[in-house]
Amino acid sequence: SYFSGEIYQTLPEETRKFLVRSALFDELDTKVLAAFFRDTDPCDLLNRLEKRNLFIQKIVSHPQWPVFKYNNLFRDFLRADLLSSVDEDSLRALNRKAGQIFWDDKAHEKAVPFFMAACDYDQVAQIIRIRGAGDLIRGKADRLSEWISALPKDMVQDDPWLVFFATAARRITGGNRNIKAFSQALDTFETQKETRGMLLCTAYLIEASVFIRQPSQVILKWIGKGEKLLDRLKGQHRFTWARTLLWQQIGLGYIAGNGDIPKGISACRNAMLLARGIENRDLQLNASVILTLGF
Repeated sequence: SYFSGEIYQTLPEETRKFLVRSALFDELDTKVLAAFFRDTDPCDLLNRLEKRNLFIQKIVSHPQWPVFKYNNLFRDFLRADLLSSVDEDSLRALNRKAGQIFWDDKAHEKAVPFFMAACDYDQVAQIIRIRGAGDLIRGKADRLSEWISALPKDMVQDDPWLVFFATAARRITGGNRNIKAFSQALDTFETQKETRGMLLCTAYLIEASVFIRQPSQVILKWIGKGEKLLDRLKGQHRFTWARTLLWQQIGLGYIAGNGDIPKGISACRNAMLLARGIENRDLQLNASVILTLGF
């Protein structure tokens, strides 16, 4: 009460409005704030407030776009004021605006919490479709799973990409239900003639079959399906990332699931060649691990 009456309430109304709305952000990146507040100079305002020791600290001293941070208690105070001063629709609109700024800057990971807060689930799903495959390869499946679990269940069930990524995120522990879920997504991708989805689903069906030790003929069935897809795309410079992953999993299938070591090594070499072409070190590393297993 003392802080509010003696310090906060003495600030100009426009300054308080800025402080309250900027509390949406964990860090006060002035470049982001300049896009969020069109009629305010965030650098000038935050520099002045910092000099007044108003619980604001500069954490990055960039000559044009410095970054600041509120004291945690001060930020909690501002957020409480924000929640009490704007209605639910206005709060969602502010979060959607913040998410859109990060989306436009291709900072998808930072955009997700804002789109979630705005209940803009279509945008979250779009980000998952863009980032999902890369996150899986980089070992960020937990975060991917967390995003998908926050979406409405009927939305996930009706979208083959969300089904695919939700299943791939639990692929180490999912067991037999992974086969069912990947097969469901693959059927939808085939109906939609979605080549990238077909490539990725087939890749993870091979991996899932190896993980649960399905019979060799089952693994060979998925390998054969994958090889037909790759043969169809021979000579084309499309879906290189997905083709690389499929070659890698075909290598795994031959080596660990069928025992045809030479074919497995050859598939891994194809994967490494494609991974070098797109300069993807994560795929290159994973393929080299399976190649080493083959040797």
